[in-house]
Amino acid sequence: MIRSARQSLGMGQRAFRRGHYVSNYERGCVTPSRTSLLSVVDEMDVWRESNQVARSDELEALTSLADSAIHWSKVEMIERTATNEPVYDLCLDRHNCFIANNLVVHNCIVFVDEIDAVGRHRGAGLGGGHDEREQTLNQLLVEMDGFDSNEGVIMIAATNRPDVLDPALMRPGRFDRQIVVDWPDVRGREGIFRVHTRGIPLSDDVNLQQLARGTPGLAGADIANMVNEAALLAARRNRKKVTMEDFENAKDKVMLGTERKSLVMTEGERKSTAYHEAGHALVTWLLPGSEPVDKVTIIPRGRALGITSYLPREERHSRSKEDLERWLCSAMGGRAAEQLVFDHLTTGAASDLENATALARRMVCELGMSENLGPLTFGKKEEMVFLGREISSHKDYSEQTAVLIDQEVRTIIEGAYNRAMGLLKDNTDKLHLLAKTLLEREVLDGTEMDRLLRGETLDPVKPVEPDSKPEPPPTEIAAARSGETPTIEPFSPPATRPAGA
Repeated sequence: MIRSARQSLGMGQRAFRRGHYVSNYERGCVTPSRTSLLSVVDEMDVWRESNQVARSDELEALTSLADSAIHWSKVEMIERTATNEPVYDLCLDRHNCFIANNLVVHNCIVFVDEIDAVGRHRGAGLGGGHDEREQTLNQLLVEMDGFDSNEGVIMIAATNRPDVLDPALMRPGRFDRQIVVDWPDVRGREGIFRVHTRGIPLSDDVNLQQLARGTPGLAGADIANMVNEAALLAARRNRKKVTMEDFENAKDKVMLGTERKSLVMTEGERKSTAYHEAGHALVTWLLPGSEPVDKVTIIPRGRALGITSYLPREERHSRSKEDLERWLCSAMGGRAAEQLVFDHLTTGAASDLENATALARRMVCELGMSENLGPLTFGKKEEMVFLGREISSHKDYSEQTAVLIDQEVRTIIEGAYNRAMGLLKDNTDKLHLLAKTLLEREVLDGTEMDRLLRGETLDPVKPVEPDSKPEPPPTEIAAARSGETPTIEPFSPPATRPAGA
């Protein structure tokens, strides 16, 4: 650039005060510092004004480069790169310059993923913190303070644990703007479905809007996994297009877990599981205002022997006390059905009891939904030490209040259990009908359950479509007909890789 700027003006090297330095700069023997480059530009301007030569484009480019805020250090070359070309190997040198692809980066966007790995709260946790991580955080804070407004360096970071970040990272001049990326709503999920199904042949019966409504709480990666599972199922069934049935089966696999049909269960366990899941579904169906049942199955999925899934009618971000009480009643329906039919208790309700107790305690201690204790909050959330929080905690209520909290939690749980037991006693015939149907079919969706409980006759069970086996290649078919053993061609030798690859 120095040579092109000098030649555009018609200026020789001997016109400079230190022409031998300029010769070394042009031949690449020495890299000029910013001060030296500014002096060269000044001498060019003085020579140009004395000889009445107009400024050239090459001189303008050299001047803008010299006047920039870059600190020069071991710069081998300057190349113009396209704006859409990604930058790799970003690091800081000893002069606090951003170096990427062997070039000094001036106008750039630096993205730091999982910032909580180095940006956790300092001085917290077991042992008083981590020295190496805290030194990295301190260096990062110092470097961010060194950015001027005219340097054109934009820092962006992402994390899913903003609560454990050090407060110094959030101060003005650093990461002072926070953008919350929440779970996608129904419109967002529909758009994500359209993006991931863009290159997949879909059948005419596929309704992406219905799939978006039936997948609440799924993120983009979950939806991508669901679309991939649906495509794999369609390929196993030797279909040219992905149908709605494939998407429904993929949704069950992603949201409910993988079926464990190989698990051997006794007849007593199957019957107990059927009545347990029938109790959940029937109590939910009998309670007005409850979320409709999406599917009831006694096929083991994941760690559960049976599952009752629900499909919300609409996206809701807040819940009333009545909604939570209905959910508690539905959760206790399985234990109530076992007690009512078999007059004994099993371990199948362990997860229901755990979730119900946790929700009831939240209603009393955090949400202020207790009639006796009033609109107060009690206790503080447990902080995880290994995520950068303190190990010490204190209880901000007395022992008498603790007894009252336990009594309120017990009252809420027992009230939901007694309500579920009363509904099942009044509809014992529907409970037996639903459980026997589950033992026969193993799976019931929400529409089939509604028809069954209204007294309608269900359609006969369709046979399960087996996964088709891939056809053997023509060479294996010809070899099988001739009785010869097909030969396997050896792999070609691997290509040579360059050094350092």
